[in-house]
Amino acid sequence: MSGIDGYMGDTLVSFVQNRSIPESRIDDMVTRIIAPYYLIRQDQNYPTVDLDRNAIENNYIINREASRAGMILLKNVNNALPLNSSVDTNIYIYGQAAGQTTCGLEQTAWNKDFGSALYQGGGSSFVRPAYAIDPLTALMQKGRDNHLQIRYITNQKDYISINRTFTDREGVVDQPGLLGKRCWK
Repeated sequence: MSGIDGYMGDTLVSFVQNRSIPESRIDDMVTRIIAPYYLIRQDQNYPTVDLDRNAIENNYIINREASRAGMILLKNVNNALPLNSSVDTNIYIYGQAAGQTTCGLEQTAWNKDFGSALYQGGGSSFVRPAYAIDPLTALMQKGRDNHLQIRYITNQKDYISINRTFTDREGVVDQPGLLGKRCWK
């Protein structure tokens, strides 16, 4: 990152040279960065860099549990969730954010111009996932296992089809509908 934001690299060197920033402050920052390396003993018997190593193993189990624990339900109108698969046998799903991304799992592709599920936040903490399961796929798998009838429309601008689903289910009482919507500032 040297030089990118104007405070690193050559700029930082010149600030130390003209005594705007004391060298002791740089030493302190470096110590804070390096200390954890030695604290957790990464310098002793730590795994070597091996790009052929299977680093994933069964981590998907831990990742799934962490994902479940970290999910936030923003709005649960009429207590629609959790779904009861013995009662809720017809489910309607609407919205782009329910489906799989059409542009891969690359961070640069996740912007307001692309719909679909957002698998994680972006920025400097971005991690390229080994795989991703969007909400629609997960619900379809659950639906198959529980013999549910799932109807979905991921094109949220297809108002005719969306409205038709409401008229098609006239007389059917309290069928749950899930909305997958992405919000941007």
